[in-house]
Amino acid sequence: MAMSSDVPPLETTQSGRGLSSDQLASFRIAAYFFFAQVGLGILLALLLNVPIPFVELMIYVLLAFFMYWPNVATRTVTLFMVILTAVLRSSVLFSKVPLARILILSLPAWGLTVSLLVPLPGHAGRARRIASICIFCLFNAVLLALAISSRLSA
Repeated sequence: MAMSSDVPPLETTQSGRGLSSDQLASFRIAAYFFFAQVGLGILLALLLNVPIPFVELMIYVLLAFFMYWPNVATRTVTLFMVILTAVLRSSVLFSKVPLARILILSLPAWGLTVSLLVPLPGHAGRARRIASICIFCLFNAVLLALAISSRLSA
């Protein structure tokens, strides 16, 4: 029996893991959110002259790769990591930073968390995935507008 070097298509490998096409699409959208959040996090840090949160961004990159190729434990691990990053982000609340700046700095974590809680639990259909994308875009548009206005007023 000869070994084949052919790699099965992604749909074949995913069906063996018990994921529907809707679940796979939800995980892929979540992966794109994490990748986008890394870029937005760096941009926000540069705009607000704050240190780049490398630990948080590395968690996002790892989660993005984990979400792009999901398995049965993906949902549990992802929700745990999202909560962990929210806790890491909450350390900002105990600093001596002004309240307005704290709110601006915490918006990415809350926007990402809410965006992920829409499509990941259960079997999200197209409407929930679209709602999730809208929430993510809205939070980040508000965040960037606040950061740019803060930068211009300084």
